[in-house]
Amino acid sequence: MKLVTTEQMRELDRLTITEAEVPGLELMRRAGQMVVHSLEGHFEWVLAENRPILVLAGKGNNAGDAFVAVHELLDRGHDAVTLVMLAEESELRGDARIAYRKMQEMQPNIIYQAGMKSLSTLEAALKSSTLVVDGILGTGTKGTVRGRLADIINVVNESRKLVLSIDIPSGLNGNEGVPFGVSVMATQVVTMGLPKVGLVKNRGLDYSSHIDVADIGIPFYYVEDLEAPAEMIVREEIREILPKRWNISHKGSYGHVLVLGGAMGFAGAPVMAGVGALRSGAGLVSVGVPASVYHAAASMRPELMVHALPDGGSGRMNDANLGQVEDLLRRCNVCVIGPGLTTDPEVASWLAKLLPKIECPVVLDADALNLVAEDRALLESIPGEVVITPHPGEMARLMGCTTKVVMQDRWAIAAKMKEDWKGTLVLKGAGTVVTSPSEAIWVNATGNPGMASGGTGDVLSGMIGGLIAQGLEVFDAAKAAVFLHGLAGDYAGYRESEYAMTAIDLLDSIREAFNTTLA
Repeated sequence: MKLVTTEQMRELDRLTITEAEVPGLELMRRAGQMVVHSLEGHFEWVLAENRPILVLAGKGNNAGDAFVAVHELLDRGHDAVTLVMLAEESELRGDARIAYRKMQEMQPNIIYQAGMKSLSTLEAALKSSTLVVDGILGTGTKGTVRGRLADIINVVNESRKLVLSIDIPSGLNGNEGVPFGVSVMATQVVTMGLPKVGLVKNRGLDYSSHIDVADIGIPFYYVEDLEAPAEMIVREEIREILPKRWNISHKGSYGHVLVLGGAMGFAGAPVMAGVGALRSGAGLVSVGVPASVYHAAASMRPELMVHALPDGGSGRMNDANLGQVEDLLRRCNVCVIGPGLTTDPEVASWLAKLLPKIECPVVLDADALNLVAEDRALLESIPGEVVITPHPGEMARLMGCTTKVVMQDRWAIAAKMKEDWKGTLVLKGAGTVVTSPSEAIWVNATGNPGMASGGTGDVLSGMIGGLIAQGLEVFDAAKAAVFLHGLAGDYAGYRESEYAMTAIDLLDSIREAFNTTLA
């Protein structure tokens, strides 16, 4: 799904109104209804228990959407709604003013905050509310948010209430993903028409944790002609590309993944990658580890075929096992290299000799990337298709820059990498970027901070391998794995909390991610 700038979205709205002849008020009505739909989908318990909802409205079109949402909620019998007016009625214009007057027919409870010096009434209303609907500012915001509006946004954030933002969190730059001084920190965003670039770029996901894209009827032919700066990975597209499971099939029908990694003290990493591959649907998974850690690895998961590779007692991969590794490669149709590998000189020698011999698709992760960063020619030496999955630190080493430079503009760094290299890049982090020379920048919005823990990256590399093994194109497999991995993390974070979840919890949640995506 295309990510659009605020200017592009305004042009789409204009075309829909002037050429497709959909009245602006109708678009506003649809948007307000989609706000309620999002509430039903994510906060159903708030509505079911008639919990207090506080709706904050400014003076623009976002306020108009908020007025429609209030009307809808009251019409459905949810009477525990309070509207806070942050502007005078005389400041409302056009469709927003019409929507406001229509809403007044429902006799809503309104707090008139405009012109009031004290925020004590607002603070009291926040304290007694369960959820806040943010319709303060929209994508038309320009310049630093100051004064009373900044104070109000800060009070909302300090309340730590559940927040549903309309279209974009108030105060967030819709193009750059940074706040105009201050921004609402939303629990959920329901964005209208198409997702805005700023929701997922830079710090956008700090302010828009979870994103719903609401279809308000923008004609598809206007969207098709749009040259978007990036694409967002969404469930509907992933559902279409996931491989079909046939009734008449067997384990050989779904591919064989080989995971190579592990070292003394790091036996679990390749095992987690292997289980990630199995959980993603691979029929068979072999895990090759140094013989010194074989017993530790082999005792973890009986469904994996664990192979002891000669290591001369070093506890690390080395040239002594290249022949056995080549034998394993001949049985597999995708290889994952790197989890728990270490960067010892003998491992570097082993990898340099191995990579030119791999003709099947290969996923490089973790220390394999750190070793490749020391000699980028190794990437070009691989005959088969390649996926690399760096986190920002690994990406910095690959690009010869600092992590700070990578984090300043991850999209630009990804674009630079795809100019210099032929494979698929998965740049991990909040808003993981997936791209290749023949593809656009694709951005993922699933996932949460609880995934910032050891082992989750190993699971992702295994999932990519597992989907490639089943016949997906390499780029599609990377996109699908990134989306499902983040969604599994969201389920794990919800169940275990973002503080307590581990990579094992993520593995156990992959089934829910598949079920939701395929539903």
